[in-house]
Amino acid sequence: MSQLYNQEDLDSLWEIIKYSRTDSEAPHYGLKEVPFFKELLDFFNDNHQRHKPFIRKNLVSRVITDLKNLFDILDKANVRLHHLTCAGEGRGAKENSGLCIHCLNHTTGNVEIYTVPGVNYRL
Repeated sequence: MSQLYNQEDLDSLWEIIKYSRTDSEAPHYGLKEVPFFKELLDFFNDNHQRHKPFIRKNLVSRVITDLKNLFDILDKANVRLHHLTCAGEGRGAKENSGLCIHCLNHTTGNVEIYTVPGVNYRL
């Protein structure tokens, strides 16, 4: 996958999520794009399967690459948690990782999980 994100958008996303909970004890200093070679459909299916135990009637789980759209979504939501997705390669990965953002949508009341492929923390 070629470059999807510009650093300015990743910095803006970091500003939105940086004060919410995370499952990592390592200090994070922002977000960065990493090479992503998985097929998006396969990544989505794996991501969805891993979220399945948590899926209830009002849970939304999506893979999203359009950060401008994500900013609009998060503008109407309360970010609760961010972490690296288990559908990716994990924490120290230099490739194929993805960032999960859990939030509560103020408009719908739905719990929503958005996964951004090809993004990892700057440590």
